[in-house]
Amino acid sequence: MPQLRLRHYFLLIDQTTDLSFISPHHQINAMRYAVIDIGSNSVKMLIAERIEPSEPGDPISWKTVDTMGVQTRLAQGLYQTGRMSEERIGVTLSAIRSFCERANHFNAQKPFAFATSAVREAANQEEFAQALHKELGLELKVIDGSTEAEWVHSGVNQHPFINKNSGAWMISDVGGGSSECIWGHSNRTAPDFSKSYPIGTVRLLEALKLDQDPPWPEIKKAQRFVGDFIRSNIESDLKPYLKKDHPGYGGAQPAPTLILTSGAAHILTSMERLRSAGDQQNETPNEEKLPTTFTEEGLFQWLTRLWKSPLEERRLIPGMIPDRADVMLMGILMFHEMLSSLRFQKAWVSSTGLRHGALNYAFGK
Repeated sequence: MPQLRLRHYFLLIDQTTDLSFISPHHQINAMRYAVIDIGSNSVKMLIAERIEPSEPGDPISWKTVDTMGVQTRLAQGLYQTGRMSEERIGVTLSAIRSFCERANHFNAQKPFAFATSAVREAANQEEFAQALHKELGLELKVIDGSTEAEWVHSGVNQHPFINKNSGAWMISDVGGGSSECIWGHSNRTAPDFSKSYPIGTVRLLEALKLDQDPPWPEIKKAQRFVGDFIRSNIESDLKPYLKKDHPGYGGAQPAPTLILTSGAAHILTSMERLRSAGDQQNETPNEEKLPTTFTEEGLFQWLTRLWKSPLEERRLIPGMIPDRADVMLMGILMFHEMLSSLRFQKAWVSSTGLRHGALNYAFGK
């Protein structure tokens, strides 16, 4: 089986942005739980301690213990063949094996493994599930797009600042093969609308057939492609909610907030914080209570910088994960076009999302 070097690249991010706060009224249960998220582009694990509420009816919360992530490109070639390749399956199983060893090191319960877009679309998903069970003893839950969106909403609702301050919101979780869009409100436990769309960073790279160093004029083609998809699909589906809650569409004030939660959003946050620290010649402020904020202009500045930089230069940008420097072009493009096409004034990046929602599902009862 192919060997790989795991990158603990989400550990730094979670140490600086972990928002699973413990209130003085909560008691720590030392039991630790792990979830493994098998995506189209990467596999990630979150290990957390369950924080029990002191008052009946209050929700539980989670304190992050450790995170891991590795790019395995499970969806590579999937959209042409309809199948996951044996090579990519092997690399993915190797990553999950190392995750299980890591979870055992932290005395976590047996990990809960779930898969999203790539596995659910693959003709050989059952073969993958059988291999996972045979080699690692893990049962696989393949979730549909609706469930994925619900878990994202559940996870973002754990972010204390966003939960209390955002009013109406739209959550966008841009993955490798799909993007989940959820419309909701900070004071409601259930979303008003949620749907998974077949557009993501890996899928876009393959659809647009871009070189690793695409020429600058190609950005207009890519923007049109993504913008047309958003307006024809996402904006169309959201029209009733936009007209009610969004002043840009004749709805009520204040303007809703776009909330980004994905690996690409976390990498963008890391790059932005390190850039800001360099500009200020000091450390970035502690943002444990505030999400990182981006405007349309700020996102376009990052999009321009990455698009005009050769791949090797992109890999060297502080905060960039080198082997994700290609898909980050598509991630930031998606963020920018979502903000622009749907007339949002700002975007927040949430450090809680899908995997926190998976913890709620698997271990929150």
